[in-house]
Amino acid sequence: MLSLNRSQLQEAITQISAQDALFGEATVATILEILQDRLTSLEEVDGSGGATTPAIEQRKQVTILFAAIDGFTRLPGTARNTARLQQIDILWQRLDEAILDHGGLVDKHMGDVIMGIFGAPVAREDDPERAVRCAMTLRELIEEFLAEQSSRPNAGGSRSRGAGIRIGINTGQVILGSMGSDLRPTAIGDSVNVASRLREAAEEPGIYISQDTYRLIRGLFRVEPLGEVSIKGRQMPVTAHRVLGELPRLFFPVTEGVGGIPVPMIGREKEMTALKSLLVGAARDGRGGVITLVGDAGVGKSRLAREFHRQLDEFPFKLFVLQARTDQRLAGVPFSLMRDLLARCFNIEDGDDANRIEEKIMNGLRISLENDGSTGQRSHLRERARAIGLLVGLDLPSRHPEPWERGGVGAIRERAIEAILEFLDAAIHNAPATVMVLEDIHWADEDSLALLERVAAGAADRPLLMLCLTRPTFLEQRPRWPGEEPVGALSLPVRPLDDRGSRDLVLSILRRLPDSPPSLVDLIIRSAAGNPYYVEELVRVLIEDGIIVTGQDDWYFRPRELIRMRVPATLTGVLQARLDRLPDPERAILQQAAVIGDEFWTGAVQSLNQAARFPYPEERIIQTLNSLEQRDMIVRSASAASVGSGSYLFRHTLLREVAYESVLLRDRPGYHLQAARWLESQRSDRSEDYAAPVARHYEQAGRPAEAARMFMQAAARATDQFKLPVAIDFYRRALDLLRSLPQHLDEQLEALERLGRLLWRRGRLIEARDIYRELHDSAGLDGNLLIQARAGNELATVALEMGDARQAMVEATGAEQSARLTGADIEQIDALILQAKAAGQSGVRKSAAEAAHRALELASSLYAPRRFAHASSLTTQYTDDTAKRNTALKEMRSLAEALAGQGQAEDAAYAFGRLGEGLLALGRPGDAREALAHALVAQHDGGDRGELVELLRLDGLAACRLGDAGVALSLLEKAESLADESGDRYLRLACRLAAGEVLLARGELAAAEATLRQVITATENRQRLGNWAQLISARTLLVEALNRQGRTDEARLAGFATSHQRTFTDSPP
Repeated sequence: MLSLNRSQLQEAITQISAQDALFGEATVATILEILQDRLTSLEEVDGSGGATTPAIEQRKQVTILFAAIDGFTRLPGTARNTARLQQIDILWQRLDEAILDHGGLVDKHMGDVIMGIFGAPVAREDDPERAVRCAMTLRELIEEFLAEQSSRPNAGGSRSRGAGIRIGINTGQVILGSMGSDLRPTAIGDSVNVASRLREAAEEPGIYISQDTYRLIRGLFRVEPLGEVSIKGRQMPVTAHRVLGELPRLFFPVTEGVGGIPVPMIGREKEMTALKSLLVGAARDGRGGVITLVGDAGVGKSRLAREFHRQLDEFPFKLFVLQARTDQRLAGVPFSLMRDLLARCFNIEDGDDANRIEEKIMNGLRISLENDGSTGQRSHLRERARAIGLLVGLDLPSRHPEPWERGGVGAIRERAIEAILEFLDAAIHNAPATVMVLEDIHWADEDSLALLERVAAGAADRPLLMLCLTRPTFLEQRPRWPGEEPVGALSLPVRPLDDRGSRDLVLSILRRLPDSPPSLVDLIIRSAAGNPYYVEELVRVLIEDGIIVTGQDDWYFRPRELIRMRVPATLTGVLQARLDRLPDPERAILQQAAVIGDEFWTGAVQSLNQAARFPYPEERIIQTLNSLEQRDMIVRSASAASVGSGSYLFRHTLLREVAYESVLLRDRPGYHLQAARWLESQRSDRSEDYAAPVARHYEQAGRPAEAARMFMQAAARATDQFKLPVAIDFYRRALDLLRSLPQHLDEQLEALERLGRLLWRRGRLIEARDIYRELHDSAGLDGNLLIQARAGNELATVALEMGDARQAMVEATGAEQSARLTGADIEQIDALILQAKAAGQSGVRKSAAEAAHRALELASSLYAPRRFAHASSLTTQYTDDTAKRNTALKEMRSLAEALAGQGQAEDAAYAFGRLGEGLLALGRPGDAREALAHALVAQHDGGDRGELVELLRLDGLAACRLGDAGVALSLLEKAESLADESGDRYLRLACRLAAGEVLLARGELAAAEATLRQVITATENRQRLGNWAQLISARTLLVEALNRQGRTDEARLAGFATSHQRTFTDSPP
């Protein structure tokens, strides 16, 4: 194997990272993982030859920042004064510190370019926001540096032309590894390349972000859309935006809804009632309290608080409202939450200067003093304002230190807290009731929380309602909140929506989507797991991906574009942050569980773990799963019939998706192979139910033959359960794999034959025809005349149903020839039966009778009772010889009775059914019903569901022609219900057509018209059914229904459509 040194590997990584468009993301990612692994192996040995701790690679979403400083070499005096180089070094230090201060990592310096990573090694929910804020800080630092350089001696007092900073930012999946002897983190992948190329593509200084980053910071910054930008290394352009500045930070942001649709709050009536009741009690009785809304991110805490705040104006008394929020960036900044509360209360804005800030604080504090306007009072207010400003970090005018400041930080702190508490006491005392809304206190600093606990201690005896919003982790870390012995404190859990609430929310958002597809609604509900924010983001990503297309009035759904639900980047950041906070063993075990699926088992995880590079003991895995369950990331499965022991489910499907995406691509095949083999090794009553997961694991493991075998098993199981669309999908997936495996042609032919039959049953005749054509041609290339004959017969059957008798005759004749050459008598009989039907459909009764007679003679020489019955029935319909007709009828009855006497119930039912069909065609409905009654008795529940439906349909038509329309409708309703249960749309369509005929005979003209129009509408989809032969019957009946209602003009138009169709179906073969 070719050996590469460290520098060659690094160069290869750089070059391949830019080849995503050429080779594809998955291929490039896998190659990069292998190269990074080799590079890490080289760097695991230090200079003395000793081994260092191996670095753990990760695959995760991060935000990448590239900043290029233009005009460095043209800065005034740079070439003439080496002191300038020292100044530039100082600038680099400032830029590095800015990246670190915003929670990022400095990946590397390349000439005048610096690269930063946000989200490594630990992800934060606001990494994209941090990156953009960092970029704004970098721009300010460059401006300051350029101003300093221009003001230096010999600089000429002017800035260099073109000097400035161009910054490119992108968010996406990367491979994180370590590089160098210090094992510093580095990122590789296409997302890195996009950020770099965005910076290069910029023609002027500025901050440029990709669409993926924009989605995550939307509403926080003012941006200028730039449209699509062509970048090097990519065939497709990238949508870019330019950041112009920061938007005002509203406490309750104005939401734009989803696709312009306002999103209602659903399922929070009990919580809202509780909040209103507590507020009324605080105002009426002067007894408030602390309400802590507890729930996971996105569950609806902020939405509940916003709706509660919106309704405060409806209360019959004037309220004093205080608001504060913090975020992850400020978690370690002392009194940052109190700073926000006071800034909002005193209306302090970002652009206010020091004097303005001081004046606003003083005006706000007047409420705590008797306002006499004296100089002493103003001095006292200024003193308090200064103490508060020093405590919470608000800029105030420079003044000589007050005497009390000589006591140091402790004295300042005590003075400021006293001033804040006095202000709050006065404000609460002067208002009928006070509402204090505190957002995201799980990120609040300890100093602010301690001060708020002092306020909360007296809430029960004052008209103060403190509404605190937090996540469950807060109470785990601070179980005594809001104090040692809180009075009037209540923890109110905000739980995920139930299924009904979730469905109401989804349908509300999708209300412009006519007849929202149940499968789409169920997918969103299942993926969101009751989290309203997840619901909104999932619909947004469906719109962004073009799966849901929004219009001014209506939306429409493109189901073929929905291959799998993509996890929105907004949710990836939230969930990835949760994963990164886990200890390494828990994160590794969760990743391995994610490979198994939404449901997984202790034994399966232990099996996968043995394939890991650093496996854990089995006892450690059990302990880790218990810990993950306590963290509410997984739950024990309630399924009593699961394979293995210790069955679990992921709490959120999206959590599983994010965990799976973080598994390195090179590790996945081995994990999937272990999962497949473990599942196959299990023995249980439900082992067949796991054929589909096993197939998917084999497919992901790169084992196509094994995957196809299991997809075939899964399809057969789904067929038995009447889940025909699922079975069709499994057969298609098996075929996609088998087409590239010529050594498995027999399995491919089997899959094609089964798939064609299912497509037929679903009324998808065009697709069935195409599959049977592929089956015919593939069998021909292999020289398999038997399969070719079967395929030809199926093609003839489809052609007959599509009204193409000529093509049916061609296919059936070819099938007869193939069957004769290979000695396949059964297939030859089938071909003759189809020739008889094709000739009969074309009105050539003599040829039809001859073909039926040939089929009858061949069937009588074999033991083929069903074929004999079928050929006999056709003989009775097409022969003009009364003696032959009577003989055929007599022989059919004798055959049916003999089969029944021999206990061959299903064959007897078939024979009686064909006898009834023949008698009905001969205009003898009474005799037909008698034969069909025998057929229905013989057709027990375990038999062919499709044959039972057909018998009921024929019986219904016979009853109708006897004048018993009520019985007929009852029989047809039962037939249609059974067809529905079995997923057989084609039979259901035939039942609906028969129901239309019965309703017409009964004189229920409006109902008949509606039913027939339903049939016609369903069958006019030529992409599914082609030119359905029975469409003529439906239109003929519709013409009669319209004429009998006196609507002759409409009848004439319907009749025109009928005659137009006949031009395509009446040509003789």
